[in-house]
Amino acid sequence: MEDGTGLSAFRTAFPGRFFDVGIAEEHAVTFAAGLASRGLRPVTAIYSSFFQRAFDQVVHDVCLQNLPVIFTLDRAGLVSDDGETHQGILDISLFRSAPGLTILAPAGEEELKLMLSWALEKSAPVMIRYAKTSCPSGLPAFSFPVEEGRGVFINTRESGQARLCILFTGSLFPQVTETKEILEVKGITTDLYNLRFLKPVDEEHLAGILNSYEAVVTAEEGILAGGFGEYVSDLAIRWNCSARILNLGVKEKFEALGTREELLKRNYLDSESIAMAAVDHFVGSGE
Repeated sequence: MEDGTGLSAFRTAFPGRFFDVGIAEEHAVTFAAGLASRGLRPVTAIYSSFFQRAFDQVVHDVCLQNLPVIFTLDRAGLVSDDGETHQGILDISLFRSAPGLTILAPAGEEELKLMLSWALEKSAPVMIRYAKTSCPSGLPAFSFPVEEGRGVFINTRESGQARLCILFTGSLFPQVTETKEILEVKGITTDLYNLRFLKPVDEEHLAGILNSYEAVVTAEEGILAGGFGEYVSDLAIRWNCSARILNLGVKEKFEALGTREELLKRNYLDSESIAMAAVDHFVGSGE
């Protein structure tokens, strides 16, 4: 899938460093593990929906040996016009269970570059997931240094002074930015926290964030069952956090054909739906 993953130019520039194994995701992962075992740092680009075929190879051939393979998951999340087979909604739930695997979700161009550079320096497996959509750029928060297990606030004011915080996976940055504008017109001060790391997580740091707000909404472009939101809810219980938490994500079903915008709306992940959920469940529609 060299065209689909955007690697055609790389293949032309570096033909000796590009390997296309065809539609054989399991082999691609094991092949990358072999390269890593001999001292190389392979970057393995696969669509999210097809990466699930290689779960066993990721666990046994890469994670078990703690090999520094970087997996870049294209089309992670909801995908326009490709139907049920191409929706990348399972990778968070599936691969958070893989021991030793770091999972990253960039929100913008600069952040993706930082994460790739960070992953190349790490002597362990890393997965970077991103959506098939336009890539925002230029926001200062996208260029903040990568701190393992921590995300970044995207605010103009000091964090923790709002009533509500939205924790989001990077691909939903445009949606939650609009949500913040909608809520603040209603008088509901809102902070945005770009998670960056879906695994591992600095739990003490995240628990501190949860305790700084009256309410927290998690928004992830992945299936809710076994997803990051469930993890946050569990963490809140274990750390005795006071915030009321609402988890938003993809419904547990196979999505039909549609644009990404339509699919987001069907799953209540568009900006207006997120705002409505925050008001209805936490703040009260009368305010």
